Order: sequence, then structure tokens, then C-alpha cells
Amino acid sequence: MTITGWPLTLDQFLALPEAKPALEFGPHGEVTQKMSPTSEHSLIQSRFDRRLNDHAEPRGLGVAYPELRVILGGESRVPDLAFYRAGREPGPGYATTPPDLVIEIASPGQSRTELADKCAWYIHQGVSLALLVDPVDRSVRAFPAASTLRATDVLPFGDLLPGLQMSVAEVFAALA
Repeated sequence: MTITGWPLTLDQFLALPEAKPALEFGPHGEVTQKMSPTSEHSLIQSRFDRRLNDHAEPRGLGVAYPELRVILGGESRVPDLAFYRAGREPGPGYATTPPDLVIEIASPGQSRTELADKCAWYIHQGVSLALLVDPVDRSVRAFPAASTLRATDVLPFGDLLPGLQMSVAEVFAALA
């Protein structure tokens, strides 16, 4: 759902009470509400959160944050998961520096094109890697290359999470 025509500034938007699901503030002052997560969405988000933090925290590599509000380029977005490398943690309040990794998980009814545009926007704002996870076709699109990964393909964490090997099949293993 998109709400337009409100003459809100970013500061006015940030002063609004928090909503569930979260509201986001776009480039032209439009306010959108994220989709309510399905059980599949929540399982995938939880799996990523656990895998990233179980790997990163003991090695001092960084921290993954689910549903962290990120303010970049005059917009306010809430990715499903944001990962910050050690020494780049967002600090108190809202994050105003780009995460190193962003994960967006598609929900039923969400436009894959809009989610891909959102991932491209994250890259433009300085995010190194954005993943668009699609439970319907069991794929992961990796940005900036926008390459589509499936089944035994390994997610391209590279230098962000050295040593972490996670295949696309593992992402969806919890789903029936």
C-alpha cells in the first residue's frame, strides 16, 4: 500500500509512531507499508539471521540486524536483514550509514520488479551486496550483478563473510 499526497518531510515521517508492519519513506515523500510477513518469510529471515550471526559474531566479523530502519539518500527503508561489518556497526538510533549486506525476502503479492529496484537502490546508496530472496521460484538474485542463483549455487558473501558457505538450497531447506 502506498500513501501519496502527504506533504511530509523525512523528519516528520520519522516522528510518526512505529507501525507494524513497518512504514517506509520514498524519494518523493510517498509512504509505503511493508507486507505482513508469512510464515515462509519469517523462517527464511530467521535462518539468515541465525546463520550470519552464528558465523560472524564469534569471528568478530560483524552483526546482522533484522528489520533495522536505514536512512540513506533522504529515504527511510527497512530491509528484512541488514549486515554491518565489524567497526561499521550503526550505533544507537536509526542507521544512517549503508549496511554492507542487505537481504530482501519477497512476500506473496509483492512486485519482484519493485523489490529488484529496491535492491539496486541499496547498491546505489553504497551497500556492497543486496540479495533478493524469492520463495516462490526458490531463487536468490544477487546485486549489483543481478545474477540469479538457484539450488546448489553458493551465495556470494566473499569478503563480507569470509568462510561462510551457504547454498540457495540451504536458504529454502526449512520450507516444506
